[in-house]
Amino acid sequence: MNKPKDMIFLIDGNNTCFRVGWANKHLTNNGEPTGVIFGFMKELFAIWERWKDAKIAVAWDNKSEFRRVLSKQAIADGILTEEQGYYKQNRERQKEKDLAEGKVNEISEAIDIQKETLIELLDMTLVDQIILDGFEADDIIGTLAKKHESNGDTVKIMSSDHDMYQLISPQVSIWIPSGKGSMAYEQFCGEYGIEPKQWVDIGAIAGDSGDNIHGVPGIGDKTALKMLAEAEDGLEVSRGTAGYRDVIGWFEMKEKKKKKEQKLVECGKIVDLAYQLKKIIVDINDLNYVTYTKSDPKALKNRFADLGFQSIIESTGLLSRRAWT
Repeated sequence: MNKPKDMIFLIDGNNTCFRVGWANKHLTNNGEPTGVIFGFMKELFAIWERWKDAKIAVAWDNKSEFRRVLSKQAIADGILTEEQGYYKQNRERQKEKDLAEGKVNEISEAIDIQKETLIELLDMTLVDQIILDGFEADDIIGTLAKKHESNGDTVKIMSSDHDMYQLISPQVSIWIPSGKGSMAYEQFCGEYGIEPKQWVDIGAIAGDSGDNIHGVPGIGDKTALKMLAEAEDGLEVSRGTAGYRDVIGWFEMKEKKKKKEQKLVECGKIVDLAYQLKKIIVDINDLNYVTYTKSDPKALKNRFADLGFQSIIESTGLLSRRAWT
């Protein structure tokens, strides 16, 4: 008899903390912020309310050293300037500026205060928590998504980060409890006119200011998407300069060849670098399949009571009412 395939939920931990933190930023208990913990746990149990046998993993961010090394080497090689900076250096610069000016990011501060307690409470559930040196949550999720996809499982990724779109397939979808930002394979193809695997190419061409990834000047997401949708065979940025032939052909059709073709050739190394920075890793070694961990519903219920989470306290019963195997 064939083993039933699993429903796998992969939660982007840091992304979810920010999203629920904003939604519950005024929630406190005895003067201490609790909105991140409450929002996260509420969404976690909402999954089990709907998919009672779901196996869930939370992936936490760590610094992506290989991406920093790549971008720092690009500065040393003259591909990027010191002023442009390395991968996510813009965030470090902003933090330094805010610190010097005495500014505080309330949501980041709230997450820092609550994260330790949140991780402790998640350890009382059936959730598998994962953090790996040198890898971001995206890479953990990408690897687990492909691993379970090849096993025939259904995978749902809980993240509002659009970088995750490159992982979408007939078995892998994006899911947000509110429905806003949720995306399945058919919906993605119909809305964007490209395959999900090509999503990374948009960021490679247009860049990503949020992560300090530089693309082709003057080309934004909409233009990059048009290139990919209208090019005959799509774009393979990873092939290097030779891979821009389809894009150059697109510009020829639009009678913009001279100006834009020159930009693409001149920015070839930058686009190649951006591709490597935007591409989610899907083959991290030694990551096991998601499984249930030991839970302690009684202790979790007591902690919810201490935190004043009366509206979700009975949800802890989901951990004890079912036979988890």
